[in-house]
Amino acid sequence: MRAALYARVSTQEQAEHNYSLDFQVDKLRTYCELHSHSIAGEYVDPGFSGTTDTRPALQRLLQDVQAGAVDVVVVYRLDRLARSQRLLHNTLHLMETHGVGFASVTESFDTTTPTGKAMLSVLGTFAQLERDTFIERTQDGKRKAASKGHHTGGTVAYGYHIDPGTKAYCIHPAEGEVVRRMFLWADEGLTTKQIAERLNASGVPTKFRGQRGGTLYTGKWHPATVVTILHHPCYRGQWDYGREARKRHSRNLTAGIRPALVSEELWERVQVKLAANQKLSKRNTKRVYLLTGLIRCTCGHAFCGSYYDKADGSEVRYYRCSRQFPNEPCGAPNIPAALVEDLVWGDIRGFLERPANVVEALTAMQPAGGLDYSEELARIDRRLDELDEQETKLIDLYTTGLSRDKLDRRLGQIEIDRRSALAVKAQIEQEARDQQAHRRRIRSVQDQLERLATGLEEPGPAQKWEAMRALVQGVTVSGNGGVKVRYVFGDPAGAIAMSTSRAGP
Repeated sequence: MRAALYARVSTQEQAEHNYSLDFQVDKLRTYCELHSHSIAGEYVDPGFSGTTDTRPALQRLLQDVQAGAVDVVVVYRLDRLARSQRLLHNTLHLMETHGVGFASVTESFDTTTPTGKAMLSVLGTFAQLERDTFIERTQDGKRKAASKGHHTGGTVAYGYHIDPGTKAYCIHPAEGEVVRRMFLWADEGLTTKQIAERLNASGVPTKFRGQRGGTLYTGKWHPATVVTILHHPCYRGQWDYGREARKRHSRNLTAGIRPALVSEELWERVQVKLAANQKLSKRNTKRVYLLTGLIRCTCGHAFCGSYYDKADGSEVRYYRCSRQFPNEPCGAPNIPAALVEDLVWGDIRGFLERPANVVEALTAMQPAGGLDYSEELARIDRRLDELDEQETKLIDLYTTGLSRDKLDRRLGQIEIDRRSALAVKAQIEQEARDQQAHRRRIRSVQDQLERLATGLEEPGPAQKWEAMRALVQGVTVSGNGGVKVRYVFGDPAGAIAMSTSRAGP
């Protein structure tokens, strides 16, 4: 019989399993000698995945199969031909259609016999299972590496370099300083275009990514590059690593860690400014609705900005409920945009002029009165250690004569006590995290109030936009036109009744 010898190996497989191409080809030639097959051709694919059919040697082999140039295809293992059930069955169906058999050197089947055909589907299933398991282990390893601050492959973000010994992310001195300056400039109000112009005028070299071999070269900074850097959460020291599944309830993410180049507070402020710049840019909108995304109706739908033209040619802006079902329209009235925006800005202006009152209100809201949880957590850890010791002693007693029923009952009680202690520990740890978050929140709001207080004499739309998103938690409109403003530190404005019946056209 005329035999076609097919061999394939990927770099990863060669490193882990030593499936070298020469080794495979030697085994295939020996197999043909033992079975008196003449070798019609040798087809070798180095460094190709078994999940795709876009392999040069495989394509040549299939062409020869269809041309009738071979009688049997021989591989070292089934997964050398394919690691996907769909691809495997399609390839073997093509061979069978043209009367070509298939044989594996290391597996006990041969499609030229009835028994070999029966074993094919089972082995194909296990080949795909092995591949899927390998991918899962690889991804788990990468997520674990990311959580420890190690490089997981791919390009390295501007501002970092990789320690060759530990593979950990380290701050690049020169690039890291550039990143810090970019965030500070953005915090001062510069647009991404202005930041790019400053960098180019200063002769700061860029480092374009995605080049083969990691080649570095200089060029011009572009606003899009600046936006990418300013938006990336890795510069605050933590981001979500991995891919998020399409379904919201299925997430395959882990917290990646890197040395922070900017503080959490600075990064958050810059995000607000970038959103304001995008929203308020002239090319994006002709009318500014300062409460977009903050104002909602009690029916659960958002209020959106709209307008109408009066007879005298002037324009009136207003907010309306976005619930517009033909059979179930919302009864909430339209809200004059200038009226509600002036209400909120009046409150904020008072906060900015008297920041001490806001900080005092936030401090009074601190959970648990600023308790120190360390002693309580230490006590629970000691209790968990005691339960572990009790469990060990019980197992020792069981080996010296304690009945299985008594062992199970006592172990069951220990497990109940352990779960209870762990639940309490988790609750205390959450309270401690909430306390720390509240303290950070106080510091952040205080910094924001001090920073936003500049230029209050003639604030522009961008300054008002940023202040509202920094200090307003939400605005709710009731069915009778009442407006409730919620700030990050409480509700000092209360509910305001507004004349809204003539707000819309």
